[in-house]
Amino acid sequence: MNFPQINEKIEPNTLYIVATPIGNLNDITLRALYILENVDLIACEDTRRTALLLKHYGLEKPLISFHSHSSPKKFEEIKERLKTETIALVSDAGTPCISDPGAKLAAYLLEEEMALIPIPGPAAVITAVSASGLDTREFTFRGFLGKKGLQSKVKEILMYKEIQVVYESPQRLLDLLAIIKTLAPRRRLVVAREITKLHEEFFRGSATEGYDYFRTKEIKGELTLIIAGNDNNNDCNEAEIRLELQKALNEGKSLRETAKELSLKYGVAKNLIYDIGLKLKP
Repeated sequence: MNFPQINEKIEPNTLYIVATPIGNLNDITLRALYILENVDLIACEDTRRTALLLKHYGLEKPLISFHSHSSPKKFEEIKERLKTETIALVSDAGTPCISDPGAKLAAYLLEEEMALIPIPGPAAVITAVSASGLDTREFTFRGFLGKKGLQSKVKEILMYKEIQVVYESPQRLLDLLAIIKTLAPRRRLVVAREITKLHEEFFRGSATEGYDYFRTKEIKGELTLIIAGNDNNNDCNEAEIRLELQKALNEGKSLRETAKELSLKYGVAKNLIYDIGLKLKP
């Protein structure tokens, strides 16, 4: 390909971190294509997927695999090859090093005094947030939450006022939605599925509505879940909290323990619930 509008020197001893499409192959920058065409070598998660992208744009480059199971020898190999070759790093989709094994390679090369140059482009987290319809002034990206201690992690992130963004697999989405529904049934959320692809879908609604919607479907594709921040109005109102507190106090339960339980249930700060309880009489 010809890039008359681009005149960029390919730097030696430098790893180019190149963002590639998350679905639609047209979502790639001219600069990314220029870099991929002009480096000596491309390191990628799956050589077959990257080969398809290169073929789509008529590019031919040597490929080596680099993924989450790459051995220390692979790190060493890339470092040594950077001394004489120029290398681009790509992931299967999106921006390398964002919830991606490339982050470890980047850290390793920086310790070895090698340079990094990012070539920006698509990222599922940013694309999903931009179309969420939620308050995007602040957000926290959590990557994949994993299986271990999932309920505790969800309880924690439901407390934050800024929106929370996570990646999840189709096989585990329903379990995650079930936990959110139990803890914060009214919390607004967005599930972005197959972004930029043929079957792109955005679900927007409460945690309960999301669970009911997806439990009747065969869930496929890559998923990004965006959870609205805790503004103390997402899940319940003060009248509901008062009713639950009053019931617990009438039954002789401890205010401190009840406040803790309701805090986890509704995603409302424990001290706020405790203050409400102080005004009630058992």
